[in-house]
Amino acid sequence: MIIPFNRNIIGKKEKEAVMSALGKGSISGGGSFTDRVEKKLKRLMGGRPVLATTSGTHALELAALLAGLKRGDEVVMPSYTYPSTANCILKVGAKPIFADLACEGMNAGLEEIKTRVSDKTRAIMVVHYGGLSKDIKEIREFADKEGLILIEDAAQALGTEEGGRELGTWGDFACFSFHGTKNFKAGEGGALVIGRGHEELLYRAEAIRNGGTDKALFLRGERNYYQWVEEGSMFIPSDLLMALLAPQLDEMNEIIQKRRFVFESYEKLLKKYRGCSFVKEYSKIPEDGRAFNGHLFFIVFESPETRRHFQMEMQKVSIQAVTHYWPLHSSAMGSKMGYKKEDLPRTNEKAGGLVRLPLYENISRNELDYILFNIDKILHDMARGE
Repeated sequence: MIIPFNRNIIGKKEKEAVMSALGKGSISGGGSFTDRVEKKLKRLMGGRPVLATTSGTHALELAALLAGLKRGDEVVMPSYTYPSTANCILKVGAKPIFADLACEGMNAGLEEIKTRVSDKTRAIMVVHYGGLSKDIKEIREFADKEGLILIEDAAQALGTEEGGRELGTWGDFACFSFHGTKNFKAGEGGALVIGRGHEELLYRAEAIRNGGTDKALFLRGERNYYQWVEEGSMFIPSDLLMALLAPQLDEMNEIIQKRRFVFESYEKLLKKYRGCSFVKEYSKIPEDGRAFNGHLFFIVFESPETRRHFQMEMQKVSIQAVTHYWPLHSSAMGSKMGYKKEDLPRTNEKAGGLVRLPLYENISRNELDYILFNIDKILHDMARGE
C-alpha cells in the first residue's frame, strides 16, 4: 500500500460542472460558475464583497494594491509562510518585517507582532496556518487602535471560525487559495474578500482584476463600452476552474467532516505520546468547539534529526510525510534583505522539527488504519529508545 501526502480525485459532480461549462463555451473569466462561486463565498463571509482570482497569490497582490501600500511602508508578518505572502508586499515597494512564532502553534501572535511594529508600520498580515488563527480578535483590536491595516492570509482557512465569525471576515482584506493541496480545489485559483468599511473599493478591485479596465461594468450592462481606467493585470480565473470548484463549495460541510475525522484520528493517537520528549507539539482541535476545517496535521519533533528519522521510517512503509515552509527570513531571499537565521529562533526551531501527515477527504478507512498503525509503531519504537 502506497499512501501519498495529498491526493486529488475529481468527482462526478465536478466533472459534470466542467462539461457544462465546456458545453456553454464558458471558458474565459467572469462566467456563470465564477458568479456562483463568488455569491457562495459572499454569503459565507457575511455579505462582504468577494472576487475570485487566478490564485491565492494574486488575491494577496490585489489586497496589497487596494490597501495602498507603498515604498517606505513596513508590513509585519510571520516568517513561517509561503513566499507569496511576502512577495505581494515587495511588489508594491513595501518591506516585510518578520515576526517570530508564538510559543504554541505555528502562527505569530499579538505579543510577537507588537515587538516588530514601528513608526513605519502600515499593516499587519496574519497567516492562519493549518486553518487555525492566533489572537485574531486581539490583533484586530490592536490594528484599530494603532490605525493599521489588517490583511488575512487565509489561504488554508476556509471553513474555520474564530470568535463566532468565519476567518476571512476579521481583516480589512482577506485572501483564500483553491490550489490542489487545499480543502476546496480548483487546481489553481483564489479569492479576495473586501472587509467592512472598504466596500467602495470593489469597483477598483474589479478594474485591476480585469486588466485595468471597467469591463465588469460593461458586462453587467452598466456601460455600453469599456476602457482602460488604471494600471491593472489579469487576475480573473477561467470559468472552467470555477466550475471545478463550485460543487465542492456546495458540499463544504461534508468535505470538512471527512477531513476532521482523519485529523481527530491523528490527534487521538498523538495524545499517547504527550509525555515523550521527542514530540514537542502537534496539531489540536480547538477546545472551544468552534468550526474548524481540518486542513492539515503537523507534528513538531525535538530536532531536525528526529524529524528526518520519523520521515525515513514512514518512507519504509510507503507513507509520505513531508516538511513544510523554509522560513522566509533564513532563506536566500531573506538573506538578501539583511535577515539572519538567528533573528527568529523559535521559528527556526519549530520549522526544523515539523512534519505533516497525509490528510485528504478521500482517504479510505483501510488506508487510515494502515497509517495509524505504522505511526504508532514508529513512535512507540522511538519512545522505547529514549
